[in-house]
Amino acid sequence: METLEEVLRQIALDLSDLRPGNEFKLYPRQQLIDWWNDGLCLLCSLRPRLFSGSRVVELVDGSEQRIEGCTLISSVREQLNERGEPITLIRRISDSAVQAWLKPPTCRADPNNYRATGYRYDPANRDTFYIDPPKPPGVKAQVSVTCSTCPKALTLDDLNEPLDVSCYQLAMTKHYIYSQAWGMESDQSNLNLAQWHASLWGGFLKGGQVADTGYPKPVQGSAVPGGAIQ
Repeated sequence: METLEEVLRQIALDLSDLRPGNEFKLYPRQQLIDWWNDGLCLLCSLRPRLFSGSRVVELVDGSEQRIEGCTLISSVREQLNERGEPITLIRRISDSAVQAWLKPPTCRADPNNYRATGYRYDPANRDTFYIDPPKPPGVKAQVSVTCSTCPKALTLDDLNEPLDVSCYQLAMTKHYIYSQAWGMESDQSNLNLAQWHASLWGGFLKGGQVADTGYPKPVQGSAVPGGAIQ
């Protein structure tokens, strides 16, 4: 696994900014790191499923459940017991069933035998879902979810840290950095290179979004190289 410093040196070499004794003169490490953070943040926002993983969360009282640090909830899978073993499958509730689900229950569930059976997404908040039936007070319950979490922003203190990114994430972030770096130049050939990398970014991003079907859908439009992605 490559470190941040190793990747920055690769980028500087591509930008003709790695001359011995004059490394990172045109584009200082801090500038490259800032572009790295911006590119990876945009990629996470527009293709969150690339950053998804499994998490176990404790349910709070009631129906509404919000997961801190989660960019997007892809699914709520199972309720787990205190040993982390699955005890019930949790199914997504269709939009047509929401009205019936919201009706007051005719009988009160036994809080000592609470079982979550369904969930639905919050269309306005991608880090929030609603559990059915609502968790009663005084009961502990945990569920497993598939959640996307954006990487933390890097700094100069992280130069020797390994980068936990896939080849796609690395390539896409590099294209973003190249488009930003060459876009600052006045030479027409460099501006053409900037546009070329911006086009690659936009094309690969749009193709990936087509593969990400189902709810939640990608953000519509963004100020990224290559224009708005629909």
